[in-house]
Amino acid sequence: MRHDNSFCGNPTSQLRQSTAAADVSVPASSRMQLDSLLLYSSSALPLLFLQVLTWVALPFFQVYSDAGDFTVGGKCLTSLKENGLLYGLAGAAGGSVAVLAAAAGTTCHQQQQ
Repeated sequence: MRHDNSFCGNPTSQLRQSTAAADVSVPASSRMQLDSLLLYSSSALPLLFLQVLTWVALPFFQVYSDAGDFTVGGKCLTSLKENGLLYGLAGAAGGSVAVLAAAAGTTCHQQQQ
């Protein structure tokens, strides 16, 4: 029985070979132009609008409708406070996870050398 040893050896050299083949087919300048076209194309604007609705407008109006204040200003202030607290806590948790992951990655990298 013969074993396929194509994944053994130096994986970095295999990665370099595959990226070198990709660089030959599409020049870097063309890829940058294509990325900028995709970023600023007219089809990206509706998607950006949907993201704004999903992460900003909908949570604002959900808390606004549940707020027990009697004035529009009071409801807006309650909604901004509650959403600010939610996004602040989520951002702090995500930031601390990112810092821990970076610290763990640095530690693992130092141990391998």
